[in-house]
Amino acid sequence: MLSEGFDEATRSRMDYALELACRGLPEDRQGHEWRKIVAEDVMRCAHEGRTSLEDLTAAARHCVVEKLGGKAIRSVPFETVAV
Repeated sequence: MLSEGFDEATRSRMDYALELACRGLPEDRQGHEWRKIVAEDVMRCAHEGRTSLEDLTAAARHCVVEKLGGKAIRSVPFETVAV
């Protein structure tokens, strides 16, 4: 699953959702392998046609919580971004 098939605005929203969700990861899970796991779920969401910032961010955050055993991570406020 590659992000090249999406327009620039969608790719920007995907990148933002990934960044926002990964801010909630603990320090020991900030590496590339964890970002890749979250990115795969964000891309899956977009491939399903759910490309709004809200949908992509929800998918990314859900992945972070799910992959960490359902435990609360750090709270990261939703920020507005111009896309």
